[in-house]
Amino acid sequence: MRSSFPGKSYGVTDDEQADRIAAEIAGLARSTGRTIAVAESLTGGRICAALAAAESASEWFRGGVVAYASEVKHAVLHVAEGPVVSPRGGARDGRRRA
Repeated sequence: MRSSFPGKSYGVTDDEQADRIAAEIAGLARSTGRTIAVAESLTGGRICAALAAAESASEWFRGGVVAYASEVKHAVLHVAEGPVVSPRGGARDGRRRA
């Protein structure tokens, strides 16, 4: 899970860490009156799952879209046509696209 909030940036490698970061995001959202929504791809819904499980998620978590296929990214999320995963990004996540 990667996320950013003013002055914050996160990289997550395990579920326990994701839960801690989701709790921190929950606290930041609640204390600032912000709401959170996400669009995911290679994370396959893990960000949504962690955020939805956090305390008082119904107050600040709006939901998310998991758009794995390029066609969905273009049609639903209006990502510009062209490659949507860079070779560096795919390699960093352990995946390579042909």
